[in-house]
Amino acid sequence: MVLMEAPPHGVNSKPQVIDYYVKTLERVLGSEKDAQMCIYDASWDTHFGFCCDIDEETSHELARLPGVFSVKPDPDYSSVKKDYSSSIIQSSYLSSSQIGSTLLFPVGNTKHWLVRLDKPGVGVVTKAQMVDYYAQILTKVLGK
Repeated sequence: MVLMEAPPHGVNSKPQVIDYYVKTLERVLGSEKDAQMCIYDASWDTHFGFCCDIDEETSHELARLPGVFSVKPDPDYSSVKKDYSSSIIQSSYLSSSQIGSTLLFPVGNTKHWLVRLDKPGVGVVTKAQMVDYYAQILTKVLGK
């Protein structure tokens, strides 16, 4: 399951959005036809993303492309109706035994926080640039 940023301005219709997904996938597969053949589901109206049948190495390459928020295994491959909201992806990080039994932040004074941020909406960035970007965001939030 690939979660994407909204397509560029002017890409509005379903066929245009699907073509945008195909072009994105083509960048790692090298073939438009292969990209078209491996996509088996897509969302284009409120959440942007698609499901495709690719190997793990390709999924890592795809995750590094600009405009791609995340690439995760399809949580319910057999489901006809896919949920492309970020909440389903976030919950997939927890095992089924953890859901409902463990609080992410225990009640009381918590010293450690988990912060999830989307990568910056620019081209390829280095690890140092990413750390600097996240530090700037945290500085704004914490006021220090």
